Order: sequence, then C-alpha cells, then structure tokens
Amino acid sequence: MSSTGASAKSQKTVDKSGSGTKTGRKVSGKAIQGQLQLKNVMKAARRNGKWVKSAGRYKFRFINGTYASHQWVNIKGKIYYFNKEGFRVSGWKKYGNYKYFLNKDGSLRTGWFQYKRRQYYSNTRTGVMRTGWFTWHKNKYYFGKDGKMAVGWRTIDKKRYHFGKDGKMSKGFQKIGSATYYFTGSGRRVTGWLRYHNKYYYLKSDGRMAAGWLKRNGKKYYFREDGTRTTGDSFIKGQWYHFNKNGVYDPKAKVTPKIDPKKPMVALTFDDGPGPYTERLLDCIERNKVRATFFLVGQSIPIYPNAVKREYDLKCEIGNHTYDHPQLTRISDSQISSQINSTNTNIRNITGHNATLLRPPYGAYNAAVNALAGMPVIMWSIDTRDWETRNTQSTVDAVLNHVRDGDIILMHDIHLPTVAAAEIIIPELLGRGYQLVTVSELGYYKRGGLTNGAVYSSLY
Repeated sequence: MSSTGASAKSQKTVDKSGSGTKTGRKVSGKAIQGQLQLKNVMKAARRNGKWVKSAGRYKFRFINGTYASHQWVNIKGKIYYFNKEGFRVSGWKKYGNYKYFLNKDGSLRTGWFQYKRRQYYSNTRTGVMRTGWFTWHKNKYYFGKDGKMAVGWRTIDKKRYHFGKDGKMSKGFQKIGSATYYFTGSGRRVTGWLRYHNKYYYLKSDGRMAAGWLKRNGKKYYFREDGTRTTGDSFIKGQWYHFNKNGVYDPKAKVTPKIDPKKPMVALTFDDGPGPYTERLLDCIERNKVRATFFLVGQSIPIYPNAVKREYDLKCEIGNHTYDHPQLTRISDSQISSQINSTNTNIRNITGHNATLLRPPYGAYNAAVNALAGMPVIMWSIDTRDWETRNTQSTVDAVLNHVRDGDIILMHDIHLPTVAAAEIIIPELLGRGYQLVTVSELGYYKRGGLTNGAVYSSLY
C-alpha cells in the first residue's frame, strides 16, 4: 500500500510533460487543472470505495478516505465522472473536445439512446457522442454537431438528403408526404430524367416525381401514376393520345379509335378475379379484339400477376373490388380506405396505374364509401347471377335476352361456367352489332366522362 492508503495499481500521477502514469506505465494525455485528460474515458482506472450521499447528491469516497474529484472513475465496471466539487455528474458532459452522456445514475451511456425525444448515439468503445455520418447494420445515419440524429430533409455539403423517422438515410424510390422522390445509393436526391429498370421517370427541380402531363423544352409528356413515362397509344381521361418512342406527345399523329359513337355499345365487367380461368377469358377477349373491365380483389393479385399484366396490355380497364371483399358499409372509414389503397398498391405494382373505378362488394355503398372511393363507383344494369347458378346457358340467356345499348353487365371470371358463357356471349354481341368497350369508354361516349364518387348503374 502507498502512504496514502491507495494501492500502487490504482495510483495516477502527472509528470512535468503532462503525461500520466499508471502502474508504472506511461499513459498518453495532458494535464487539465492538475488532472490527467484521458484519450479514452472508458479506460479510466478502476477504483474501490463507497458511495456517499451529500445534500441529495452522490460522491464517491476511495478506500484511502479521499473523494473522486474532477475525474473519470471506473466503479464496478461502470464509468462515472465527478466534478471539481466531487459530485457525480449526469446528463451531457463536455470533456476535452468531445461530449459524453451520463445516465441519471451517473454511469456513462453508450450505443443508441433517447434524450428529450431525440435520438443519439455514443461510441461503444470510447463513449464519445457521435456526429456526422454513421453506418450501422448496413444503414446510414447522420448526426448533427449537437449529436441529434437527423430525420426528415437535410442539406449536407450542399446536397439534399432525406432520413426516415427511424433515422435511416432514404435510398431508391420513397413516398414522402404526398410526393414520390428517388435517392441514389449514396442518398443523394435525384432531379431530372431517371432511367430505372428500363423505364423512364422525371424528377422535378425539387425532386418530386412527375405524374400526369409535363411540358419540358417545348415537348409534352405524360407520366402514369407510378411515374413511368408513357409511349405509344394511350387512353387518358376519355381521350386517345399518341406518344413516340421517346415519350413525346405527337398531336399530329392520328389515333383511330375503334369505337363508333353512333353504334350500340356495352361494357362487360368481371368481378372477384384474377383467378385460375382469367387467362382463358383473356384468350377470348384477344381473339375477338374487344375490351372488358375487371374489378380485382387485392389479395388475389399477387397470385395471378401475369393475368393482371395481360389485362392491362390488352387495354382492358382495371377496377378496384377491395382487398378481401368486405361489405364496405359495415366497416370504419379507415378500414374502407385501407381496403381501397391496398388493392391500388397491388394493381400499381404490376401496371403502373391505380384502379380507375371502384365496385363495392355486394353492391353496398353509402355516402362514406362514395366520398372515400376517389373514383367513379360502378354498379350494373344486368346481373347474370352467374355466381349463384354456376350454369353457362343461364348466364348466356341473362345477357342475350336482355342486353341493350349502354348496359353494364355483371359477371365473375373466377367461375369456369362464366368464362365458357363469355366465349359464347362475346362473338354473339359482335354479330348483333354491339361494340364491347370498357366502362370508362362507355362513360366517355355516352356521358362525356364519369365523375369520382358518383354512382353509375347503366349509361343509357
């Protein structure tokens, strides 16, 4: 034991150069008011002693009777700091050029922690508060000079970045608020043209992804709901347009609609798909060069993605029939929105478009459903009852014995007898002079267009 009662192993001194010694070994550092400044506070000397409560605060008395003061101390494996009055410190502590955080019990905090509703990170090896860029579990984070983890938008080195609520740097396509943005692998926000998976997008000067019409350098483009640039012939809000291979709208190109407004037309609609017989129905549609409208159930879309893609490629119209077919008038507004939005997401993932129409299951709607639909609500004028009869001839008769110009005809492509009936109905209607169009096309030629939230049972 030393003359002071402390063990030689625990002794620290400061030599004339300001370097400390510990157990006869020199420790790099510099003197601060007679004490050694540690380069790594987590390597503070382990000391024995006893906690002493004084005026509601705590001090630590070494076994030699002196008190810890203006120094870092390792007590039973935890690191503490004591101010010059000898009291244990909690909260933020600046030591040298770095900041540290000490818990309410005075112990040094490392790793992730929350303080006053903001997130911080202290180095697990040194205890130093993190600032600047930080990679953790393959995700990048950024901490300001005050140590606060960045969330939301940040300008760093004159470049624009975005961080999620969890602090992770945004990469790829991200929906933020009502807009969609694209960030590179290094997190930089992209503006201008973007080629991604052989599709073209345009990000405006503020980074927002273009959707709808865009005029740039005297040229007009149209971008789908998923941001992809349109090419070829496209039916947009009731009208046909032609876009060249670079996506530029050509007003001089003649798009000859296959619809004659003077001739009778009807809309065949199919609910509850896609299903195992949808592809067979599409064969008939393609063979006869007609179009139909499909009201899809969201949970079935990932099971038959090729059928949905083919419906879109054949220029059929894709409607929303909710995610798992509940009666919308019996659920909450938030549940209604979830049913519609989840289905739209699945449709958009395949076609690049949201659904354009809503058909509520069981034909059940009310003011709330109409308001939340965000699109026209489509009923029917001929109900084939195919789901009930499961009989091909009964379905054929229900259509051919009652059809008239402007009808919206209800069937279900998940039933094989219905698909067999459609193979009879489609050529027969063509033979009678009917044009088989989508619901939106029928609405455009009969009413000049359809209104979001309005209910349509027929378009006579």
